[in-house]
Amino acid sequence: MSGWQYKRADGEIVGILSDDEIKSCAERGGISLDSPVMHEEKTQGKWVAASRLMPLRKRIESYQQRQAPPAPPGPMATGGYIPPAQPRISTVPLKTLAQGVQQTAISVIRTAISAIDQYTAKKSLHTCLKCEREFAKYEVLGKCPLCGEWAIVACETCGLESGAKRFVENECKCPRCGDKVTV
Repeated sequence: MSGWQYKRADGEIVGILSDDEIKSCAERGGISLDSPVMHEEKTQGKWVAASRLMPLRKRIESYQQRQAPPAPPGPMATGGYIPPAQPRISTVPLKTLAQGVQQTAISVIRTAISAIDQYTAKKSLHTCLKCEREFAKYEVLGKCPLCGEWAIVACETCGLESGAKRFVENECKCPRCGDKVTV
Protein backbone atom coordinates (compact mmCIF):
# COMPACT_ATOMS: atom_id res chain seq x y z
CA MET A 1 0.00 0.00 0.00
CA SER A 2 1.41 3.39 -0.92
CA GLY A 3 0.60 6.89 0.15
CA TRP A 4 3.35 7.88 2.59
CA GLN A 5 5.03 11.28 2.50
CA TYR A 6 7.64 12.83 4.79
CA LYS A 7 9.26 16.23 5.19
CA ARG A 8 13.03 16.46 5.17
CA ALA A 9 14.92 18.82 7.47
CA ASP A 10 15.08 21.42 4.66
CA GLY A 11 11.26 21.37 4.36
CA GLU A 12 11.09 19.46 1.08
CA ILE A 13 8.25 16.91 0.90
CA VAL A 14 9.30 13.44 -0.26
CA GLY A 15 6.73 10.90 -1.40
CA ILE A 16 4.45 9.16 -2.45
CA LEU A 17 6.12 6.06 -0.94
CA SER A 18 4.99 2.52 -0.21
CA ASP A 19 5.05 1.05 3.30
CA ASP A 20 8.32 -0.73 2.53
CA GLU A 21 9.92 2.42 1.06
CA ILE A 22 9.05 4.58 4.09
CA LYS A 23 10.46 1.89 6.42
CA SER A 24 13.60 1.68 4.29
CA CYS A 25 14.06 5.47 4.54
CA ALA A 26 13.79 5.19 8.33
CA GLU A 27 16.32 2.31 8.39
CA ARG A 28 18.84 4.35 6.36
CA GLY A 29 18.50 7.48 8.49
CA GLY A 30 16.57 9.55 5.95
CA ILE A 31 13.82 10.05 8.51
CA SER A 32 14.47 11.11 12.11
CA LEU A 33 12.19 10.69 15.13
CA ASP A 34 10.91 14.27 14.78
CA SER A 35 10.41 14.12 10.98
CA PRO A 36 6.81 14.86 10.00
CA VAL A 37 5.17 11.97 8.13
CA MET A 38 1.71 11.70 6.60
CA HIS A 39 -0.56 9.01 5.17
CA GLU A 40 -4.14 9.51 4.01
CA GLU A 41 -5.47 6.48 5.92
CA LYS A 42 -2.98 5.76 8.69
CA THR A 43 -2.62 9.37 9.93
CA GLN A 44 -5.97 10.59 8.54
CA GLY A 45 -4.08 12.94 6.19
CA LYS A 46 -2.41 14.81 9.07
CA TRP A 47 1.32 15.38 9.56
CA VAL A 48 2.60 13.58 12.66
CA ALA A 49 6.05 13.01 14.12
CA ALA A 50 7.60 9.72 12.99
CA SER A 51 8.17 8.86 16.66
CA ARG A 52 4.40 8.46 17.10
CA LEU A 53 4.30 5.52 14.66
CA MET A 54 5.78 2.45 16.33
CA PRO A 55 7.09 0.63 13.19
CA LEU A 56 8.96 3.77 12.05
CA ARG A 57 10.15 4.59 15.57
CA LYS A 58 11.74 1.13 15.98
CA ARG A 59 13.56 1.37 12.66
CA ILE A 60 14.81 4.90 13.32
CA GLU A 61 16.06 3.94 16.79
CA SER A 62 17.76 0.88 15.33
CA TYR A 63 19.55 3.11 12.79
CA GLN A 64 20.58 5.61 15.49
CA GLN A 65 22.01 2.81 17.66
CA ARG A 66 24.12 1.55 14.75
CA GLN A 67 25.43 5.09 14.09
CA ALA A 68 26.03 6.20 17.68
CA PRO A 69 29.65 6.24 18.92
CA PRO A 70 30.40 4.06 21.94
CA ALA A 71 29.54 5.74 25.23
CA PRO A 72 32.50 7.03 27.25
CA PRO A 73 33.19 5.26 30.53
CA GLY A 74 31.03 6.48 33.38
CA PRO A 75 32.28 8.45 36.40
CA MET A 76 32.70 5.27 38.44
CA ALA A 77 35.17 3.78 35.94
CA THR A 78 37.37 6.89 36.06
CA GLY A 79 37.14 7.51 39.79
CA GLY A 80 34.55 10.26 39.44
CA TYR A 81 36.76 12.38 37.17
CA ILE A 82 35.81 12.81 33.52
CA PRO A 83 38.74 14.24 31.55
CA PRO A 84 37.98 16.82 28.86
CA ALA A 85 37.81 15.53 25.29
CA GLN A 86 41.13 15.78 23.47
CA PRO A 87 41.04 17.13 19.94
CA ARG A 88 42.36 14.77 17.29
CA ILE A 89 45.42 16.21 15.61
CA SER A 90 46.94 14.50 12.62
CA THR A 91 50.63 13.69 12.96
CA VAL A 92 51.04 13.46 9.18
CA PRO A 93 52.50 16.61 7.63
CA LEU A 94 50.14 18.31 5.17
CA LYS A 95 52.67 18.05 2.34
CA THR A 96 52.86 14.26 2.79
CA LEU A 97 49.08 14.03 2.99
CA ALA A 98 48.67 16.09 -0.22
CA GLN A 99 51.19 13.89 -2.02
CA GLY A 100 49.25 10.78 -0.97
CA VAL A 101 46.01 12.25 -2.24
CA GLN A 102 47.68 13.22 -5.52
CA GLN A 103 49.12 9.72 -5.99
CA THR A 104 45.73 8.15 -5.30
CA ALA A 105 44.06 10.47 -7.83
CA ILE A 106 46.67 9.63 -10.46
CA SER A 107 46.18 5.91 -9.80
CA VAL A 108 42.40 6.22 -10.18
CA ILE A 109 42.77 8.17 -13.45
CA ARG A 110 45.23 5.59 -14.85
CA THR A 111 42.85 2.76 -13.95
CA ALA A 112 39.96 4.55 -15.68
CA ILE A 113 42.02 5.19 -18.82
CA SER A 114 43.12 1.55 -18.88
CA ALA A 115 39.50 0.38 -18.59
CA ILE A 116 38.45 2.70 -21.42
CA ASP A 117 41.31 1.46 -23.62
CA GLN A 118 40.37 -2.18 -22.97
CA TYR A 119 36.72 -1.47 -23.78
CA THR A 120 37.46 0.32 -27.03
CA ALA A 121 40.06 -2.28 -28.08
CA LYS A 122 37.44 -5.05 -27.86
CA LYS A 123 35.12 -3.22 -30.27
CA SER A 124 36.29 -4.37 -33.67
CA LEU A 125 35.00 -2.24 -36.52
CA HIS A 126 33.81 -3.46 -39.89
CA THR A 127 33.83 -1.20 -42.93
CA CYS A 128 31.25 -1.51 -45.69
CA LEU A 129 32.97 -1.95 -49.08
CA LYS A 130 30.32 0.10 -50.90
CA CYS A 131 29.54 3.11 -48.65
CA GLU A 132 32.71 2.86 -46.46
CA ARG A 133 30.75 3.39 -43.23
CA GLU A 134 32.23 1.73 -40.11
CA PHE A 135 30.10 -0.40 -37.81
CA ALA A 136 30.82 -2.28 -34.60
CA LYS A 137 30.88 -6.06 -34.98
CA TYR A 138 27.56 -6.52 -33.16
CA GLU A 139 25.74 -3.90 -35.28
CA VAL A 140 26.03 -5.70 -38.60
CA LEU A 141 25.69 -9.37 -39.55
CA GLY A 142 27.42 -9.23 -42.90
CA LYS A 143 24.94 -6.75 -44.38
CA CYS A 144 25.39 -2.96 -44.26
CA PRO A 145 22.32 -1.41 -42.60
CA LEU A 146 22.69 1.76 -44.69
CA CYS A 147 23.21 0.63 -48.27
CA GLY A 148 22.20 -3.05 -48.00
CA GLU A 149 25.49 -4.36 -49.47
CA TRP A 150 26.55 -7.83 -48.30
CA ALA A 151 30.18 -8.34 -47.24
CA ILE A 152 32.46 -10.99 -48.74
CA VAL A 153 33.40 -13.69 -46.22
CA ALA A 154 36.01 -16.44 -46.51
CA CYS A 155 35.82 -19.75 -44.62
CA GLU A 156 38.96 -20.22 -42.53
CA THR A 157 38.85 -24.03 -42.92
CA CYS A 158 38.40 -24.59 -46.65
CA GLY A 159 38.97 -21.06 -48.02
CA LEU A 160 35.58 -20.71 -49.76
CA GLU A 161 34.86 -17.05 -50.49
CA SER A 162 31.27 -15.96 -50.91
CA GLY A 163 28.85 -13.18 -50.08
CA ALA A 164 27.96 -13.11 -46.40
CA LYS A 165 24.30 -13.59 -47.34
CA ARG A 166 25.06 -17.17 -48.38
CA PHE A 167 26.73 -17.91 -45.03
CA VAL A 168 23.92 -16.24 -43.02
CA GLU A 169 21.21 -18.15 -44.91
CA ASN A 170 23.13 -21.35 -44.14
CA GLU A 171 22.99 -20.57 -40.36
CA CYS A 172 26.55 -19.16 -40.35
CA LYS A 173 28.02 -22.45 -41.62
CA CYS A 174 30.22 -22.90 -44.65
CA PRO A 175 28.18 -24.39 -47.53
CA ARG A 176 31.23 -26.42 -48.67
CA CYS A 177 32.73 -27.90 -45.46
CA GLY A 178 29.98 -27.20 -42.90
CA ASP A 179 32.28 -25.47 -40.37
CA LYS A 180 30.92 -22.58 -38.34
CA VAL A 181 31.87 -19.20 -39.85
CA THR A 182 31.92 -15.83 -38.10
CA VAL A 183 30.28 -13.27 -40.34
